[in-house]
Amino acid sequence: MKGKIIEKKQQREKVIAVIAVVVLYIALSWLGVGCPIKSLTGISCAGCGMTRAWTSLLHLNIAEAFYYHPLYLLPIVFGIWWIFRNKISKKVYKTGIIIMAMLFLTVYIIRLINPDDTVVEINMKDGLIYRLLFYMKGRIKIW
Repeated sequence: MKGKIIEKKQQREKVIAVIAVVVLYIALSWLGVGCPIKSLTGISCAGCGMTRAWTSLLHLNIAEAFYYHPLYLLPIVFGIWWIFRNKISKKVYKTGIIIMAMLFLTVYIIRLINPDDTVVEINMKDGLIYRLLFYMKGRIKIW
């Protein structure tokens, strides 16, 4: 009985965390900040293009969706994997998560080093961290 109460509490906390992230992204989008990681660092995140891919998919443009992010269907696979996590062994579940993460990381690295990829980019001078450091450099002699 006590275990079920703890499990329900943990589920509620996870739902609240997901809602908080969604609200944060909506607020940042409303403020004109697309990707918080890219806004801070100037480097596209591993999920860069995912929203545009899903928008393209909703317009039934599968080729364009694949162009924006070749793993655009992975969140659905992950969601199904997560829903059925209690029905499969922990070892199989963790292996699946590791495979998905490795796929995501591999595609991200390939996109970062591919000069023809126009979706993922590195331009640190556009990042807030760089601009703050550059601004501070003029104010304080840090290098």
